[in-house]
Amino acid sequence: MNSISGLVDNTPIALMRFKGPCDTLLFQAWVFLIKELKPGQGVIMDNASFHKSKRSRE
Repeated sequence: MNSISGLVDNTPIALMRFKGPCDTLLFQAWVFLIKELKPGQGVIMDNASFHKSKRSRE
């Protein structure tokens, strides 16, 4: 079991749990479903392979 979430003001947001490794499609689904993300906030991505797709960078 793995999880992905965001952090705003030291508070976790948009927690998603999943089985298996994260991939591009799962990451993109998570990013586009973040309802807590407000204008002016962003997503910081590291060098993980699923962050490198053109759509993920957009």
